[in-house]
Amino acid sequence: MSQQIVKFVRKANNLVEARYKFDIWEMRLFTKMLTLIRREDEDFKDYKIYLRDIVSDFHLAKNKEAYQLLRDGAKKLMTKTFYIPYELNGVKRQFETPVISGLDSAVTEGGVSPGSDHLYLTISFHPKMKPFLLQLKSQFTMYDVRNILQLPSTYSIRIYELLKQYEKIGWRLFSIEELKSILGIENKYKLYGHFKNRVILKAQKDLAEFTDIQFTFDEIKKGRGVKSLKFHIRKNKDNPFTNYAETAARDVEVIEIPVAEQAETDQTIVEELHLLVGKWLSKKALGQLLDQHPEIQVRNAIKYTLSRIKKGDSIKNVAGHIVNMAKHEEIIDPIKKEQKKRSAKKRVAEEYQKEKEGLEKELKKVYSKIHKEEMQLIEVLVLKHPKAKTKAMDKVKLNRLASYSFDADLTDEENLKKPAVQGAYINAFKKDHAKQFLQIDNKYEAQIKDLKRRISRL
Repeated sequence: MSQQIVKFVRKANNLVEARYKFDIWEMRLFTKMLTLIRREDEDFKDYKIYLRDIVSDFHLAKNKEAYQLLRDGAKKLMTKTFYIPYELNGVKRQFETPVISGLDSAVTEGGVSPGSDHLYLTISFHPKMKPFLLQLKSQFTMYDVRNILQLPSTYSIRIYELLKQYEKIGWRLFSIEELKSILGIENKYKLYGHFKNRVILKAQKDLAEFTDIQFTFDEIKKGRGVKSLKFHIRKNKDNPFTNYAETAARDVEVIEIPVAEQAETDQTIVEELHLLVGKWLSKKALGQLLDQHPEIQVRNAIKYTLSRIKKGDSIKNVAGHIVNMAKHEEIIDPIKKEQKKRSAKKRVAEEYQKEKEGLEKELKKVYSKIHKEEMQLIEVLVLKHPKAKTKAMDKVKLNRLASYSFDADLTDEENLKKPAVQGAYINAFKKDHAKQFLQIDNKYEAQIKDLKRRISRL
């Protein structure tokens, strides 16, 4: 089995964080150019890029439009600019440079086969790009190019690089404004929900499926809106390319994130939290608190304390309260705890009531069955003893309760529709034919007792 050639992309960290926007064909062409740079190169060359290689590398369909899309992408790259941030003597500055300086391509008529030998581009990086791509000894990011070949979105590729840069630290914080600026979409996705669904969640899915890292993220709010995102980065153990980068990294001096950059990121968190609790805690105190406890515990402590203040709770020492709460991995709000307890009791009571209503309904059905069987028995008795009905109706008229409902102007059938009259009528038959009615009672006695016992316990 032949050994597969592994190609790596190396970029200065400043270039990874540069502000620019490519479409997917521009990104594919630029990525292919990066893989042609050798570690020992001291100057850029004219790079020859064949269409068939792009199609093969990026697993694209072999069609006649591909070369034109690639050629159009190269032409657009001629107009693109990198906006690269850097700092000089404590002053933040921005360096602007074109991406490429020259392009030579075939002029085609009517479309040709993607495998044609003359379908290639000769393209050159702009000389000003040298410090960001050549002779990189420190402060650069390196990754196996296969991680991004199947990523379908330029945003996913950019987010992969930004997170890969901080993989060793394990997390990275961006304000929404900063991240959109880096991605070149400052004026797009004005609603955070759209940005989250179409960029962040899409990248999360893409990276988990195709690359050697994956991420989760926390939304950091200011007021009701999401202000920042904290990405938690971890290795994607299911990705087959994970170990290649680790092996290659041992052969070069890779300093992906200098300590100064990490300190700057920590300071960003301090600044953010100070906006919330600067009235009670200094930046120095917040920094010490973050050194002593995990960031999530500090955030939870601040959130809980501010929620109490908003409710009107009296807290004599707010700073002390935050410091004390930050010690706990989980903060249990006594008010919420009591609310949960009451809610649980209410749920149990509702479940008991629902069960009771079900049993009562079942008991009612049993009584209905008994009533139906008693009326059927009375019909049989009347057929056998024609005078039994008259005798029973005479007893109804003598019954004090039934006599109030009995109407002499109505027929017996009409009077028997009244519950009091019907009840007295049935009882009259029960007294004269007790043994036969007792059989019906005995049939359902155990079931009735069981239902009543279960209802009494609820």
